[in-house]
Amino acid sequence: MPYWKLNYHLVWSTRQRVPVLNGEMGRVAKASILASATKLGVRVHSISVQPDHVHLAFAAPPKWSVADIAQRVKGSSSHHLGKEFGEAWMGWQAEYGVVGFGEQSLGRVIRYVANQEEHHREDRLWLEMERVPDELTGETVVIR
Repeated sequence: MPYWKLNYHLVWSTRQRVPVLNGEMGRVAKASILASATKLGVRVHSISVQPDHVHLAFAAPPKWSVADIAQRVKGSSSHHLGKEFGEAWMGWQAEYGVVGFGEQSLGRVIRYVANQEEHHREDRLWLEMERVPDELTGETVVIR
């Protein structure tokens, strides 16, 4: 097995940024994302499921590209949410944002992801960690 320390922060939103990930749907989304990541051998550092988006900080084995991980984790969790909640689940936005980071930033990134509710409530966002392509224009936007 190769030695690796490849850390990433992935953020993606619900389709049309509809805030449906509350209560049970949010809990199911989190569990499904964690299960999918674990199955891929991804080490999850931190996850935060907000009503309209998800933050995932993780270390990825080199056998998987970030695109593969995003596709598999989003696809698997969307399938699971669709089975569980039917039409109430609208799906994920097709795109995502990703930032790589080093070991020196790991603690800071974990804290940022863990404290998402506070950061959004107080509008103290780490803008680089909140960027995703807009569904309609493809331009990069900040999740607020």
